Amino acid sequence: MKKQKESKTHWASLPQRPQEHVYADLGVRKFCDLFTDPWFITREETKSDYGVDIVIEALTDNGKHPTNIRSHAQVKSSTKMPNVDGSYSYSIPFSNLNYLLNNPYSLYAFYSVKEDKLLYCTAESAYKTYADRKNVTIHFIEVLDEQVAKNIHSQIMDTSMSIRDLLLSPNRRMIINPDQFVYSTDKEGKVIFMHNLIWESTFGKIPDGHEVYHINGNVFDNTKANLSLRETDNPFPIEEFQIDVSNAQITNVLSVLLEGDNAYLIDDVPPPPKKGVCKHNK
Repeated sequence: MKKQKESKTHWASLPQRPQEHVYADLGVRKFCDLFTDPWFITREETKSDYGVDIVIEALTDNGKHPTNIRSHAQVKSSTKMPNVDGSYSYSIPFSNLNYLLNNPYSLYAFYSVKEDKLLYCTAESAYKTYADRKNVTIHFIEVLDEQVAKNIHSQIMDTSMSIRDLLLSPNRRMIINPDQFVYSTDKEGKVIFMHNLIWESTFGKIPDGHEVYHINGNVFDNTKANLSLRETDNPFPIEEFQIDVSNAQITNVLSVLLEGDNAYLIDDVPPPPKKGVCKHNK
């Protein structure tokens, strides 16, 4: 009896593990179980942590190759009850949100102990709802499951590879309009050639197997008198050109994000047309 009593006294004199630590570890394990092979490697951030709990690194080729393409996550756990709409709210310092925003596709995860489920909110989404620069209330609504983890994998891979291509490009300039046709884009980003627009607004739809051309050879002269129709076996590759324009616009956005005022912007990427864009061509 005396030995048993001494044993109890011994254990009682050890540090006590708070229940919050148990829940926090459980939430991290649930998160790591989702972000695993063949999509991710997870690493817990333990040294000089300024707001990142877990680093997730993307894998490729069915988990064979690590990429060094990474995103950051902070995991919260709680026994609190959900809001009326079923969501959960959690307050964090604005500085923490700002910290996570410096890495693409960083996210917050919330583990509901009572419901045994993970929810998430991207740092970008949290930023759109913040009200002041002291504290930010994050609203967790979306369930974090395997499909979401796969989607995050695709997003961070696409973004990181675009940035890599931009940084490695020799001059960051694409010849997207070699014939120098006058064109613009609509609100959806679809390319609109001025000569086609003038023709169709005046004479109707361009027949299949035909193209509009400039009689005097000056592609900047889009008056009606300078436009005519001819048969062609080699139509302008509008779909490929559309892709080039879209890529150029994305490249410009990335260049501004990465380099600010020093960004090298690709020329000849027009904004959406304004009302009355064709009036001076009549």
